[in-house]
Amino acid sequence: MAFKDLGDWADLVGLRLPINGRVYLLPPISAELGPRVQAIIDFGIDIAVGAADADDAGEVLNDVAERDLYKEVLGAVYDAMQADGVPWAALKHAAMTSIIDATRDREEAEAYWARLGKPETPVKQPADRQPRKATASRTTKASTAGTTSRRKPAGKAQPGRRSSSSGS
Repeated sequence: MAFKDLGDWADLVGLRLPINGRVYLLPPISAELGPRVQAIIDFGIDIAVGAADADDAGEVLNDVAERDLYKEVLGAVYDAMQADGVPWAALKHAAMTSIIDATRDREEAEAYWARLGKPETPVKQPADRQPRKATASRTTKASTAGTTSRRKPAGKAQPGRRSSSSGS
């Protein structure tokens, strides 16, 4: 039995996202871009679960890099959205939905799209990616019943400050 041709990948894994009455066909994430967006998503998850600190980022997206990433993700659709006057928030939401579709799965992408990007529940990761929690040591005071305390021997008092220049 031979493998059958799967046809146009854009039809199989591309997204059709409706915005302002128009449906945009987003291309699938390219093989070149895929590992980069996967690393960004993985790092974001690590931050969300406390397994990494934002200061640990090898590459943090500044505003220009973020825009460029979304341009790469959306391809020619980016220009069409710009020409149609799609707001930045909707453009960003479409790009992130495509990223989630490529790095997680279609079901998560659909849920993300429907929630307008708002988190539903905290992200859970396997135990090997969970941060270690410091446990506070508990100290209990031992009973003092039946014990005696040692008193420090009275020593010579140190002179204090004088209240007046005459010494009285």
